[in-house]
Amino acid sequence: RVMRDGIWRLHMLAMRGHALRQLGQSDDALVAYIGSYNLADSLRDVHGMVDAQLSIAAVHLDLSDYERAGGELHRALKLSERHATPHADRILLVLGARASMMQRNDSALHWYGRALQLAEAARDSFLLADLHYNMGVAYDQLDSIALAETHLAAGVDEAARVRVVHGVIAARVGAADGGGVDLARPVASDRGPD
Repeated sequence: RVMRDGIWRLHMLAMRGHALRQLGQSDDALVAYIGSYNLADSLRDVHGMVDAQLSIAAVHLDLSDYERAGGELHRALKLSERHATPHADRILLVLGARASMMQRNDSALHWYGRALQLAEAARDSFLLADLHYNMGVAYDQLDSIALAETHLAAGVDEAARVRVVHGVIAARVGAADGGGVDLARPVASDRGPD
């Protein structure tokens, strides 16, 4: 029971941090996220610790405090790799975004490239779409137009796969509840000019 209560409190602190961050109350969000980290640490919940570190880093990025964000992300990456948590690809993506925010596109491509390897191995179309888009933007900033176009096109292809997966899920859910989804019927965004 104590463990369940602790995990409940951990999630409530994280949710409080998310809400405060969305409201622009960065200092209070940090307090909640740090509390979430400390509680996760006391519960020996490595996943909770890494989640909290990602959230803490996000607040520092919101504040353009790239040094603190980087330190938190590097610590999170070490912890994730040491305990084989499923966070490494997201941490690498955020390290790439951080480098991009700092106008360090070569470094961004390094981090995105590492994340891309993990996303390809996992066949994670959501992450692949995001990574290819970000890589396309970074290559564009470096005036490597051909590489930018290659990655942007790959991002569009992965996004299309995500849309198909969503359609299949919606069709299965519709069939399960007696409804149905007509995947042959285009949605409004797919229609050309009327």
